[in-house]
Amino acid sequence: MPGHKSFFVPAVRENLLCRICHLPVRNAVQVSVCGHRFCDSCLNHALGETRLRCPVDNTAIDYSQVYADDVTNQMIMSLTVICDYYQAGCKWKGQLRKLQGHLAECKFVSADCSNSCGARIQKRRMSEHTSKDCPKRRVCCARCKAEMSYEQLRVSLRYRNEGALVSDHVTCPRNCGERMRVQDKARHMREDCLNRWVFCQYCNTEIVFRDRQTHHQSCPSFPLSCPNNCGVAQIPRGEVELHLSRDCRSNIMQCPFRHVGCHKQFPQRSLQRHIEESVQQHLELVSELAIQQQKEINSLKEIVRHCKPYHDSKLLWRIDDFWEAFDEGKRKPGTELHSPVFYTSNYGYKFKVVLFPYGNGSGEGTHLSLYIRLLPGEYDSLLPWPFEGQITLTLLDQSTDKRAKRHISQSFSPDPNWKSFQRPSKNSTSLGFGYPQFVSHRGLESIGYVRDDVLFLKVTIDCKNAVDL
Repeated sequence: MPGHKSFFVPAVRENLLCRICHLPVRNAVQVSVCGHRFCDSCLNHALGETRLRCPVDNTAIDYSQVYADDVTNQMIMSLTVICDYYQAGCKWKGQLRKLQGHLAECKFVSADCSNSCGARIQKRRMSEHTSKDCPKRRVCCARCKAEMSYEQLRVSLRYRNEGALVSDHVTCPRNCGERMRVQDKARHMREDCLNRWVFCQYCNTEIVFRDRQTHHQSCPSFPLSCPNNCGVAQIPRGEVELHLSRDCRSNIMQCPFRHVGCHKQFPQRSLQRHIEESVQQHLELVSELAIQQQKEINSLKEIVRHCKPYHDSKLLWRIDDFWEAFDEGKRKPGTELHSPVFYTSNYGYKFKVVLFPYGNGSGEGTHLSLYIRLLPGEYDSLLPWPFEGQITLTLLDQSTDKRAKRHISQSFSPDPNWKSFQRPSKNSTSLGFGYPQFVSHRGLESIGYVRDDVLFLKVTIDCKNAVDL
């Protein structure tokens, strides 16, 4: 038979309900491989004869993996229930294991009339029924003084002349099986009939009284305790999932600093304490991540800068924070700045410019030094070597007066014998060709070559041997 249909107070936790009939389990059994609980009879009815699978998750099982769950049985039998006839007025409450003993004595239980008249009467009213209402009760004839049943008396007397001794009986029109006096019919249909319509005390849906337990197993407003045993009770069934995901203090939560490396998990009620006790650890993780991300950002900046090379034999290089780089070169001789890579054409020669703010070689400490370096390119095997053409390096004057602008330019055409313009190798350490004394530091300061700590350098290459691919 399916699970217990008694009235439990408070409501039974979800983990003690049969996963088939959804009632508190009767003769509980549990499947060891998946942990689901069922009534013994429900599981036997649900399992096939040849292919055994869990009715919930379809896991393959065999009978050796199904065991009697005595602990759950004891828990169920220890739960508190109220009498099945509490709506009729019985106030009894006790453990489920004591319910049958109570029902055997409960005065609100309906029983067959002891005179076998066919009526079912509550035990508390049985004495009144057998003495006043039962058609088979023993009465004494007023004429002959003989004792007989009321039915026999009605046959022997002329009903019309003597009058009725008691009111006639009727059967409940709702087919609950009860018989009652006519004058008790209204009260029975209002208070006692098992087929009367009542409103669910939780969701206010109108239901048949005898079906209330079945309705409670699916009622969206029926109160349940938290399945995680967090201590919260009286949660409407329809809000349990919301409680588990948002409010349950026993819900397992990940540390909010997991993205920086803290992968610990805690019940929600312990999470705040972990956060407060691990401030130093979390700050160290955040700091390490910030340093790592800054390195990645710098690397990506370099990649992006080199992913957008110039392809038209020209480069306009903006150098920000020039005087800061100048001071750095003063502190650390040999400090150099590198321009973005640029090409003479889409498939042409690959160049970049190297600038020493504080100078290099003969210009160290007195001049800005400037060099152009030929780099290994992707299409070098298709190009003529050595490189031939004219290269112009120009420092742009940023003065506002156009007529006063004095750009500084140096042009040259490489000699075919210069090693700096032969086909470069990947391991080349050549500085390139250029001018250690391109412009004096004094000249940089006196004229408008540096404005707002920014310097502009223009490079133009007139390639003699353009390659059309």
